[in-house]
Amino acid sequence: MPSIRTCTIITLIFLTLISIYMDLQTGIPTKTVPNKNNSSQHHYDQQSSSFQVISYNINNNDTLFSIFDHLNANSSSIDIEQFLIDFQELNPSADIYQLENNTTYLFPIYE
Repeated sequence: MPSIRTCTIITLIFLTLISIYMDLQTGIPTKTVPNKNNSSQHHYDQQSSSFQVISYNINNNDTLFSIFDHLNANSSSIDIEQFLIDFQELNPSADIYQLENNTTYLFPIYE
């Protein structure tokens, strides 16, 4: 008759094997990096919006909204949600929550 200790060890081994199996089946999520050869596939029709596009190189202390404020200082009524939509359309592979230093992004400048 198996003891409680033996049943516990067998149960832990069984749960460990199931955990390993599930990890191997689902894999590790990876961040996809767009191929530079396919970058021309993303096209943005600027003529449908009322803004100009400028390229801006990100520095250490820059945030998305600090750059937005700097570039659009003379514009008073700009919708932040529209800015985020326009920024993501101009930079489809960019993560708006974590911009990479020494990387150039396209920013809308509203009229």
